[in-house]
Amino acid sequence: MRFTELIAVLSILAAGCVSATASVPDVTMAPQTTTLTPHGGSISAGGTADVVPISASLSAGPDSAYHLLKVAYVALEIPVTEEDPSKRLIGNVVLKARRHLAGLPMQAVVFCGERMGVPNAETWEIQLDIRSYIVPDGKGGSQLWTKLQALGHDPTTSSRDMMTCTTQGNLEAKLGNFMKLALLKKR
Repeated sequence: MRFTELIAVLSILAAGCVSATASVPDVTMAPQTTTLTPHGGSISAGGTADVVPISASLSAGPDSAYHLLKVAYVALEIPVTEEDPSKRLIGNVVLKARRHLAGLPMQAVVFCGERMGVPNAETWEIQLDIRSYIVPDGKGGSQLWTKLQALGHDPTTSSRDMMTCTTQGNLEAKLGNFMKLALLKKR
């Protein structure tokens, strides 16, 4: 499947997951400039596309869902560096990963272009800013919203230039599916 076809399919799937009545809380991801701190220095990549959160509907109230979200991050081995219980937000603003994350191959998590038919995400060092938050849905349940931004770097070159990568939506979906399954098992 070509990249443009894949983006079209993912856009349709993501649109189906987003509820038209749910409001997106004010969580800033700096959509026009991404700043990550690799190897002790700061690198900015401007001109990134707007980051759209991917959502999942949950049958649990916001407090229970937030507790389960913390469990999901631990179970998926996503280290938490940011936590704000008042906003029901957790995440990692500078998560360094290579080859795999949360049991997924990196090329299933982000797209950073390709070289000679091999996705760059497969071999590059990737730095992610991932944040998930819970909001009430107004019906006794809640919504999980996850935003992901990423930059990639080819470790075989001397250049420290970072390239903007886009989410494939699979990590966000895995978080949502983990939480939905955990809620079903509780019943």
